[in-house]
Amino acid sequence: MILVGHNFAESLAKLLNCKTADIEKRTFPDWEVCPRILSEVKDDYAIVAERMMLPMKPNGYFIEILLLVKNLKSMGVEKIDVVMPYFVYSRQDAVFRKGEPFSAKFVLEMLADAGATRFFTVSSHADRDKDMISFSPIPAYNINGFECIGDYLKGLDFPNPVIVGPDSGAETFVNTVAKKVRAEKAFFEKERDLETGKVTMRADADFHGKEIILIDDIVSSGSTMVSAIDICKKAGAKKIFCAVAHIVSQTGIEAISPLVDKFVACNTIHSEISVIPVEGAIAEKITSLKS
Repeated sequence: MILVGHNFAESLAKLLNCKTADIEKRTFPDWEVCPRILSEVKDDYAIVAERMMLPMKPNGYFIEILLLVKNLKSMGVEKIDVVMPYFVYSRQDAVFRKGEPFSAKFVLEMLADAGATRFFTVSSHADRDKDMISFSPIPAYNINGFECIGDYLKGLDFPNPVIVGPDSGAETFVNTVAKKVRAEKAFFEKERDLETGKVTMRADADFHGKEIILIDDIVSSGSTMVSAIDICKKAGAKKIFCAVAHIVSQTGIEAISPLVDKFVACNTIHSEISVIPVEGAIAEKITSLKS
């Protein structure tokens, strides 16, 4: 077995007890990427595993993965797993307005066409409450990052926390974490204007004197979480802690961190707050499929 990649991939390789292949990454002045596989490839199975870092460059990242998969296929590798901790373009998981692309589906189709045989991601926005991504042409496993968040929170000292989701759509996430830490749960009501992106929120809950743990799948600008934090403070929260599966911008970190006691994320994207490991959950899923 060969694991292609660095950093995140090396940690995953240790858990899977497999060797790694070195990659030389070049970006030309016109921003074209050229990933070169330096190690000799002899195995018929490889894992392409890499994560992005802030500031994110999803287009170059995706093309790099496509080229790596295609290159491995040309070298005779028959089975290729793609581990994409944050599934790029997964937010466009349907055609919301006429003329828009079904981006998440098209990304998986392109990976399959390049030669990928399986796909692994963490708490994808696409089919986010399911273990499998339904519209994928290859087996696509959606690993629950909120199990990882729950395990992390269990190690912290919260006497009587309340797990709070930004909207009712986060019910599955909230239930998962609340069960792990044996906590109360609550939800905000959130509405987003598809044209302007403006979010309005409200909650009919009394958080007076309580420790609130706000959770969500993705934080980008941070506006939704900032609104939730403001509501929690006005409702009398004693402490506020934020935990998310994916932090996709530095702007979000800078907007939220000063307002809360602690802000953390899964390490699906490298950042200063990405402290919750997901490699163990990924390795467990891959290992379970081998048996």
